[in-house]
Formats: sequence, C-alpha cells, structure tokens
Amino acid sequence: MSKGVKANRGKIDWNELSANPNAIELLQANQEKINWPRLSANPKAIELLKKNKGKINWPRLSANPKAIELLKKNKGKINWPILSANPNAIELLRINPKKIDWEYASMNPAIFEAK
Repeated sequence: MSKGVKANRGKIDWNELSANPNAIELLQANQEKINWPRLSANPKAIELLKKNKGKINWPRLSANPKAIELLKKNKGKINWPILSANPNAIELLRINPKKIDWEYASMNPAIFEAK
C-alpha cells in the first residue's frame, strides 16, 4: 500500500475502491467495508468473490470479463442480457443461443469475431 493511501485511509471511498482492480489486497483485509455489487464487476476480485458467493451481485458479475468460469458453474444465476454484452462470454453464448439478448449482444464487439 502506498504511503499516500496509508496516510489518508480514513478518507477512502470504499464504494469506489471496491471497483479498483489494484485494491484487492486492501479490500481482502477490510471485507466489512466492501461494496459487493461494485466488487462483483471488478476483474481482479474473482478469488475473493468465490470465497463469498452469497455476497455476489450476479448481474454485475455477468458483465465481468474475468468471471466466465464462475458463471459457467452458476448458470442459473446468470443475467443473460448483461452477459450478452460481455466480450469474453462468446463461448457460453454460443452454447446457449436462445438466451442471447440481441439488444445487448449488439454492443458486444466479440460477436463479429465469433465463428
């Protein structure tokens, strides 16, 4: 942790920090301050989220490009419209074509790369 962060720890906005990929170590040490919906979208928070599945915000996790394996293991909790916009979800979308929301998929740059 930087000196600046240590010196201003009381001023930290934990809601915003929960979305910061470089703050995982500090968040792990202060889990009571985590904003779990924000953390669910944090691509570097997957291991912490796996250990706290009951706190996951599944719609936000569905947008997380690093959460595909966790989502595959919890298909019933996927938010399919949001997942349809996730560029890393192409394989999962390909095997579940009836669940694709084409309005959201239209924003997904990876749909042009899918085979």
